[in-house]
Amino acid sequence: MQFNTDKCHLIRFTRRQKVIDAHYHLGGSQLSSVNEYPYLGLSFSTDMSWQKHIGKITTKANKMLGLLRRNLRSCPLRILEQTYISLVRPHLEYCSTIWSPHSKKDITKVESIQRQAARFVLQRYQRRDSVTSMLQELE
Repeated sequence: MQFNTDKCHLIRFTRRQKVIDAHYHLGGSQLSSVNEYPYLGLSFSTDMSWQKHIGKITTKANKMLGLLRRNLRSCPLRILEQTYISLVRPHLEYCSTIWSPHSKKDITKVESIQRQAARFVLQRYQRRDSVTSMLQELE
């Protein structure tokens, strides 16, 4: 089997301050060392922190939600709900069992997108409207 050495990288998973610096070779060329690497839609980092991955997926979901807001303002609620479920939620749920947020900061990032989407789908933007009841209504 032939490997393309330009596409092969080295990533070390450790929480140590001082990393053992070893050089690995494949097919006569040295593999480049990276701090973060995307694989199957997940962003793996050397410290096994999911903060960068969560930042990327919330950015994608927020961009998609913005697109829906701009283009589907006057659609019926059923259509808005279906587009949210099919275009925004997959970004937030893909492999969530692996990167499941455990820090308050990461949980807040993911939940803020869901709260914005609930307001958009139900077309309730008043401050007095409870987002928690909206989320329960949508489930």
